[in-house]
Amino acid sequence: LEKSEMLNAQKRKCLSALAMDICLPCLLFSAVLPEADGQLLVEGWELLLWPFIYATVSALLGVLCCMAVGIPKQHLGAAAACAGFPNVNGFPVSVVSALGSAIPA
Repeated sequence: LEKSEMLNAQKRKCLSALAMDICLPCLLFSAVLPEADGQLLVEGWELLLWPFIYATVSALLGVLCCMAVGIPKQHLGAAAACAGFPNVNGFPVSVVSALGSAIPA
């Protein structure tokens, strides 16, 4: 489609956003919600609370460790974000390591 100029970079970006922001969440909710009921919420309430606790404790620990090591104060916000949400800052590393052998030196 790209060679026939039907799909350029702008259209590809729009389709990607449509898939990520609309189609995938709709698929998730249509697959998960029919299985959900009140008993599931009663049994798994702590799963709703755990991410907030984890992110808060991780961010505080990250800031405390940075202060102990002597990281400049202007970087404490970024350090707290990286510690609170570790899967976000590790993604580029895994992509680079996976594609590293394909990139010519």
